[in-house]
Formats: sequence, structure tokens, C-alpha cells
Amino acid sequence: MTISTHRAIKTSLKVAFIAGLATTAFSAAQAADLRGKGPVYKTPVATIYNWTGFYVGVNAGLGVSSNRSALAVPATPSAETFMLGAQGGLVGLQAGYNWQSGNWVIGAETDIQWSGQRNGNTCINACIGGAFGVIDTAGTWFGTTRARVGYANGSVLNYYTGGVAYGGVRTTITEAVGGPAGAITFSNSRTG
Repeated sequence: MTISTHRAIKTSLKVAFIAGLATTAFSAAQAADLRGKGPVYKTPVATIYNWTGFYVGVNAGLGVSSNRSALAVPATPSAETFMLGAQGGLVGLQAGYNWQSGNWVIGAETDIQWSGQRNGNTCINACIGGAFGVIDTAGTWFGTTRARVGYANGSVLNYYTGGVAYGGVRTTITEAVGGPAGAITFSNSRTG
């Protein structure tokens, strides 16, 4: 072995040793960086629901009703019964406030609805020629005002509610008995 070969091997070993040290240092630096990027295990955070606060909303739907009625003419007994049934679209607004203490929730809510509920003309008194009556009813609006008491379990609120309901009804009666037909319309508000 010549001196130049010996020096070449020695230089190669130095370069390999330095390269190895550099690689080790670089790998250690990478490992330090990866400590913050590995799998992260977090303690689950409990979601806390609070039902306290004001709320407003809109709604829309379809209403259907049915009411058995009877023809009552003074001084004349009548056994004729018929169904008054209305159906139609509804749209409305509601607003309320809840207050929560522990798991207990109390609140109040009110709503008002426009109603397109109408019944078809209901023929009474057999609708025979010359003697008939037609009743047309419509629920024009309604609403409620209620109190609430409930028990919250996370995102679920079980509650009882009660209050007053109110609404507007319009009725048109058209009848004819042996002559030209006459009609009367009246509107009133109902509560319950």
C-alpha cells in the first residue's frame, strides 16, 4: 500500500465520519421537530348546553281541521248533521325566552300565524232546488301564548307547556227557501 492510497483511505474515512455525524445531527433535529407533529391525544371536551336566551323563528306548513256540526232551525227539529272541514297553508312567526338554572328550564313563547284554511262550500238541508243552505268557513289567523317548564339533558329539552290560544274565524252562510238566495257573513275571534 502506498502512502497516497493510505491518505486517500484516511480522507475517505474522515469524510464518511463527518457525513455520518452530519446525518445523525440532521436526524436528531428532525426528530425534535416531529415531537410536536406526532399523534396528538386530547382529552374530550364536554359540550355544555345552555338554553337561556331569546329566540325568534318563522314557520310554514299545512293545516287540516274537521268539525261535526248540525242544522238547528228554531221551532223545527232537524237531525241533519254535516262535517265542516277546512284545509290550507299556514305561515307564521314565533318568539320566546328561556331561562336555565341547573337542568331546569322555564320560559315563555308566543306565536302568530296567517291561515289560508278554507273549507269547500258545505251543502246543508239536502241542497234541493228552491231550498238549500251553503256554509263556507275560513280560519284567517291564529296564535298562542304559552309558559314552559322543562328539564334539560344536554341537547335535549323535555318540557310541559300550556297557555291560551286565539284565532279569527269567518263564516258565510248562503241560503234560499222558495226564493232568491241570500247571504250573510260574520267574523269573530275565539279563545281557548
